[in-house]
Amino acid sequence: HVVFFGPAPEVMPFFNNVGFALPPRKGVPDFLQEVTSRKEQQQYWVGAGKHRYIPVARMAEAYWKNRNGLAVQARLAEPMPANDTVKTALPTTTYALSGFESFRACLWRELILSKREMFVYKFKTFQIAVTGFIAGTLFLRTNLHPNNAQQALLYQGALFYTLLVMLQNALSEMSFTIERLPVFWKHRGNRLYPSWAYILPTMVLRLPFSCVEGIVWTAFTYWVIGFAPTASRFFIYFLYAFLMHYWSVTTFCLIGACCRDTVVANSLGAGVLLLVLLTGGFTIAKDSMHPWWVWFAWCNPLFYAQRGLVVNEFLAPRWQTKRYPPNPTMTLGDAALQQRGFPIVQMWVWIGVGCLIGFSLLFIVFNMLAHAFLAGKGRTAANVSRAFLDEREAAIHGSSEDKLEEVDSVDRTFSRPLSSKSLANGANTDSEGSIYPGRKSHDTLSARHMGTERRSKEQPASQRMHTSSRRLGGMASGLDAQDQASLVSGASMRKAPFSQQVLEAGDDEADDIAAPRPGSYKQLPGVSGKSLSTSRRDVVAGQQATGGDSGMVLPFVPSVVTFQDIHYFVDVPKEARETPGVKVEDGRPMLEILKGISGAFRPGILTSLMGVSGAGKTTLMDVLASRKTGGKITGDIKVDGHPMVASTFARISGYVEQFDIHSPNTTVHEALLFSARCRLSKEHDNQTVAAFAKEVMGLVELDNLSQSLVGVPGVNGLSTEQRKRLTIAVELVANPSIVFMDEPTSGLDARAAAVVMRTVRNIVDTGRTIVCTIHQPSIDIFEAFDELLLLKRGGTTTYYGNLGADSCDLIAYLESIDGVPRIKRGINPATWMLDITSPAMEERLGVDFSQDYANSALARQCLEVVEESSQPREGTQPLHFANQYPLNFISQFQAIFHKFMLTNWRDTALNSTRFALTIGVGFVFGTIFWRYGQKTQDQMNLVNSVGSLYSSTLFLGIVNSLGVQPMVAMERSVYYREHAAGYYSVFPFYFAMAAVQCIYILIQSVIYVCIVYWCIWWAIDAGKFFYFLLFLFLTLLYFAFYGIMAVFVTPNVQIAAILFAFINVIFNLFAGFVIPRPNIPGWWIWAYYINPVAWSIYGLVSSQYGNDTDVITRLSDGTLISVAEYYRQDFGFKHEMVGYCILILCGFAVFFWFMGALGLRFCKFLKR
Repeated sequence: HVVFFGPAPEVMPFFNNVGFALPPRKGVPDFLQEVTSRKEQQQYWVGAGKHRYIPVARMAEAYWKNRNGLAVQARLAEPMPANDTVKTALPTTTYALSGFESFRACLWRELILSKREMFVYKFKTFQIAVTGFIAGTLFLRTNLHPNNAQQALLYQGALFYTLLVMLQNALSEMSFTIERLPVFWKHRGNRLYPSWAYILPTMVLRLPFSCVEGIVWTAFTYWVIGFAPTASRFFIYFLYAFLMHYWSVTTFCLIGACCRDTVVANSLGAGVLLLVLLTGGFTIAKDSMHPWWVWFAWCNPLFYAQRGLVVNEFLAPRWQTKRYPPNPTMTLGDAALQQRGFPIVQMWVWIGVGCLIGFSLLFIVFNMLAHAFLAGKGRTAANVSRAFLDEREAAIHGSSEDKLEEVDSVDRTFSRPLSSKSLANGANTDSEGSIYPGRKSHDTLSARHMGTERRSKEQPASQRMHTSSRRLGGMASGLDAQDQASLVSGASMRKAPFSQQVLEAGDDEADDIAAPRPGSYKQLPGVSGKSLSTSRRDVVAGQQATGGDSGMVLPFVPSVVTFQDIHYFVDVPKEARETPGVKVEDGRPMLEILKGISGAFRPGILTSLMGVSGAGKTTLMDVLASRKTGGKITGDIKVDGHPMVASTFARISGYVEQFDIHSPNTTVHEALLFSARCRLSKEHDNQTVAAFAKEVMGLVELDNLSQSLVGVPGVNGLSTEQRKRLTIAVELVANPSIVFMDEPTSGLDARAAAVVMRTVRNIVDTGRTIVCTIHQPSIDIFEAFDELLLLKRGGTTTYYGNLGADSCDLIAYLESIDGVPRIKRGINPATWMLDITSPAMEERLGVDFSQDYANSALARQCLEVVEESSQPREGTQPLHFANQYPLNFISQFQAIFHKFMLTNWRDTALNSTRFALTIGVGFVFGTIFWRYGQKTQDQMNLVNSVGSLYSSTLFLGIVNSLGVQPMVAMERSVYYREHAAGYYSVFPFYFAMAAVQCIYILIQSVIYVCIVYWCIWWAIDAGKFFYFLLFLFLTLLYFAFYGIMAVFVTPNVQIAAILFAFINVIFNLFAGFVIPRPNIPGWWIWAYYINPVAWSIYGLVSSQYGNDTDVITRLSDGTLISVAEYYRQDFGFKHEMVGYCILILCGFAVFFWFMGALGLRFCKFLKR
């Protein structure tokens, strides 16, 4: 509905006619955000009497009858005038720049990005160099001799491995492409440039990187392995390495652009890699392929590259001058080519080169089309409840439940609306009878009333604090027992709203009230401190007697946090050691971030931490919450007068981080229940925990979204404001006494920020200690706080004290400083405060606000309160818990396992790709190697069988490793938050993650084996079938654990993918297929034994063929040999080792699991 469209100055007159008024201290944008809300509209009703909620539809109806609405309708009814001059104002081209200018701009941008990502490319080149060194020394020329067919197979294996390394080195291009897509979609939507102008620079700049990779690989392998010693064949070898790498870059970039999702791209990329390897002509010879798969071989660039590279080597003179003993009419080179189905034509060298170039160009074009036409991943709708939709419908059209509400006077319009919880507890009134809930004016640090200072100047802080308590007792004497209990535990009253005082005064008087003249406050007043002498036992007893401040299910113990003379230092790099402010601490140069900060955070008081950027707001809060992972901290931090211990402090505190990190596949209700189960002690039964979680959900106004999935930020699920309230709720269900919040309104609009702050205010009213860092708040948000700790850039205190009604205490203090200009009418006090305390204003005024505060009476009195609060109260003991975590190991495991079962089941991207590929790949393998299990009469078929087991084992392992990595990386971010909050320890988390993976891998293994085993038609033997199933399960398991480990020991998924690709290449090399174990030199045989893939292939082949007595003819010399003996002699596979293979694979799975747990425990990439 359009509620208003017209000139901005006329918006308030329109709403005045509808029946609303703008309070004096309310901005028009805030008013427009809230006037259509059922919960907020009440504060804008005008006049005494009965009022009813005005729905949005009625506002829209009023607008279209208003003169602005009628003018719009009249304008729309007029035909568009035909004006030729208008055409010249319209753009005639899609893009502002020409094609060449767009290409040049994108090329320059890509150059900058490539320079910043140079570490990745250097690391990949280093990997190529290391792999080349290993391959060169493995296929060392002193061990290879071009004199028989068996040696020829080793040379072919070395050539195949060259192409495989080049192919897999570009796997990480998928993640880089997907990472940049959101920026490209934004640029495409804004018509900044055509897609080809974006793709071409990327592909052009990949050429030199591919060239470098080819040069490094060729230098490390060609002469060391001992390929044909001619210059022309050397350069052709380099050309193939270069072109193969570049084609793989274009291929994986295209896959990333088409999939647009990391999980799907990783799985599909592994699928493409599988098909390319299977039909490349080496894993299975072309002549051995079934007719229904030959067509794919002809579409496979690797097929042409393999042929061209092999022909380049085996048509060399050294292979053509020797005869093949079983057939003397053939040369050894021709026989080696013919055995594996390769052509004996030199032209194939250039056919392969042409195909690689052609496919690269074709894939670049496809990449351009994918970027041009495929839609970006937009935000999908959240799953919302019927109650939420009903509430939305009621806001638009009204509801039969809307009742007339009484407004006492016109002044009610300009005060805050009472929450239902405040009404239930009874609204507190001051002596003037005005209603203003929530402000703890009687128990906060006040700098306003000069008489208070004069009366209490000679009294110690404790007496002044008790005086304040007596005043509180006098005020409460007229209330009933329940209201008095509420006052004791932190619920209190506000002073009359300052805006109301302004309204009741004349203009001159209002100016005097709102802005005391400079110099009128030579000495700041005393501190009306909250009485801290009440024992915690009395407070808890009062809560239990009354049901708590707000009727909450679980009682809690209010706590006080005090800190004195806090200093925080961080190490500085060598080049910054001459920076001003750097000091030598513990023998090393350090920069001081916080300089002697002191204060006290007390129950029922909402404290704001503010300051300009770089002042140290978040740093101070991290220090107080024991969240810092580095640096040096000095000073005293106490909880209820006892030194704070980080391990126990987490049990009574909550920390709401600035960034809302949650598991995306949990619902709101499940997220709260999980937090409650992990952080509340076992003495609370499940029903109590569920009831408490439900109450907290209502407190943060998420009960209508209880069954909605959290989702991924910016993609699906909850909105930003809803996620922020969920972040607050998961901390609140831990029933903390103290809550730290890091910029809870950051990134929210005025309406969403108001909802969040109403939530925070509700939490404070329960008697908890709340501290928030906040940045540039609106008037309403700023004045929702009770106290302010203002920091100056450099980490010093500029102000610490009470805000006062309408910020009058803060304004009075700042205007008492000589030279500070008075605040103008209508200015946001928070904005004014930050402006006048900025470094530029300090320099202009010639004052040092932090020094002025340190010398003020307010600072001295605040320090007295801090000292008083730092003393242990009688009968209290330091915080102590028998265990670090509320739950034991088993209970932690059960809670996390239940969560992971739900989140993994709902991860449709991972599950659909995992099982779809498992079924698809099963049929691909089954049809490619159809009935090969019984073809044991030919040596090439036996080699193909090993190739099938090698490919299937390696491929499904790659799918599992790459598939789980994005999910694990996301859960690691959640783990950092939850572990720091004291949910659980490392090992229950890792045990649960591993247990869930075991279940899915078992299902995956059963599906795959049931397809592949009977398609390939291995022995109809139950023992061999279950051996195959067991070996496949263990293989997928250790690959999954390896993928998880790779994430936990690296900072991000991209680096994990690069590390995985490198290790995977090594796994390939020493798997026993490219080069069998008997041919591995002695100095590298250890690498075979520590390679889990080698033991997987060993166990699979030995269990299937280790006792096969069929006889075959050797190709090398024509002798007869049994299948079992052939595998024993040529591959080193022994049937009696099957049991040991199982134990070894179990050991590898446990090893990768344990290394992943250690990586999660010790490799922390979250720095605070």
